[in-house]
Amino acid sequence: MSRPLRITYPGAIYHIINRGSRRDKIFRRIGDRIEFLERLQASLEKSNGVLFGYCLMDNHFHLLIQTLEPNISNIMQTLQGGYANWFRFKHRLVGPLFQSRFKSVLVEIPELKFLTKKSPDRIKEIVLKHFNIKEKELLRSSRNNIPRKLFLHLLKKYSRLKLSEIAAFSEILPNSCGSLIIKFRNDIKKSKELKNLVDGIEEQLRNETS
Repeated sequence: MSRPLRITYPGAIYHIINRGSRRDKIFRRIGDRIEFLERLQASLEKSNGVLFGYCLMDNHFHLLIQTLEPNISNIMQTLQGGYANWFRFKHRLVGPLFQSRFKSVLVEIPELKFLTKKSPDRIKEIVLKHFNIKEKELLRSSRNNIPRKLFLHLLKKYSRLKLSEIAAFSEILPNSCGSLIIKFRNDIKKSKELKNLVDGIEEQLRNETS
């Protein structure tokens, strides 16, 4: 019997579930979870996806993901294939790690649909106004340019632009663009002041109707 077709479309939100083969553990140590999350982040960055939440149990996981392109299978194939190879090598195992491809359940969350409806120009306008700066200052290349890093983060999270398009729109090399976004998101986790700043601007975006 052929497998049912997976429903995909831009902006779709999925509850993703998978478990270990024979219900064996897929996470044995903290390091395994860290490796999985780092690979998840890389896969989402590569395929223009957004993670809303996750739960990693010893023998299964849950993910809540929005795809800004119809490519959930690509995201999961990159994540699970890479992690399974790493896990087998790390723990000297053979055979399949996961019991199946993955289960995906479409989720309707009206308040999250704004993520595919924000204009890059509107995001730029909000950042410029918040910091009271000119566009030249926003795009200035500097390791300490918080407005620039925030702008990239918001474009990745709230616009339809692919990473390459974000790089072109913000006049940055694609490789540097991805690295800056990842580093800035890590900085948010470490700084309460920075997190409050980002939360405030994101709340403004959420409250807009356009």
